[in-house]
Amino acid sequence: MWKTHHCYVGVTFSGVGAVLTFFLNSMPLHLPINITVAGCTFSEGALLQFVGGAEAAVSSGVVMRVCQTVMRSSVVAFALALPQHCDIAVTEVDAVQSSAVQLLHTRNNMCSVLLLHDVVLSASSLLVSNVKAHALRYGGFGLYSFGTLTLVDGSSLYARYCSFEGYMHMFYVYKLSVGDHSVFHCSTIQWPLEQASFICA
Repeated sequence: MWKTHHCYVGVTFSGVGAVLTFFLNSMPLHLPINITVAGCTFSEGALLQFVGGAEAAVSSGVVMRVCQTVMRSSVVAFALALPQHCDIAVTEVDAVQSSAVQLLHTRNNMCSVLLLHDVVLSASSLLVSNVKAHALRYGGFGLYSFGTLTLVDGSSLYARYCSFEGYMHMFYVYKLSVGDHSVFHCSTIQWPLEQASFICA
């Protein structure tokens, strides 16, 4: 029997090596997939990551929800080309960052809440909303995209109603590619102007 629903509610992940990974291309994408992480706590270097593949796989739709989550020196990461027709929402996150987190299989060591590593969204949406984050160590990026962030086939990325304090940059995008009527939009983001900024390098 195919496993199409993954649900984690009220689970605590703590420490370096405490990693919850979803390899999306290994799932039965010919069926609708639902992944929910709600009311969980990630602390002291724990990592929540969603990993795609070299190209956007055909899918019947993947719903991913990360909500009401507490992050303490931990990070949510999306990597590579995600399957087509993803509906992703990262909402109601309470984050305090005092140290950097090491992403698996990369050399990046960054104090961030959300990391995007060469992410491709194809006919998909990513919403980041109601994230309240505070960095105890100045120099990190609240939302950090390294490699190329690619939005195609009418995809959208919205960041709204978020608050960042103590970060060098609110949202750092190393390289952005938007095409085929896709949308990249940030609104109602609050952060100390002397401490942070929006950067598309």
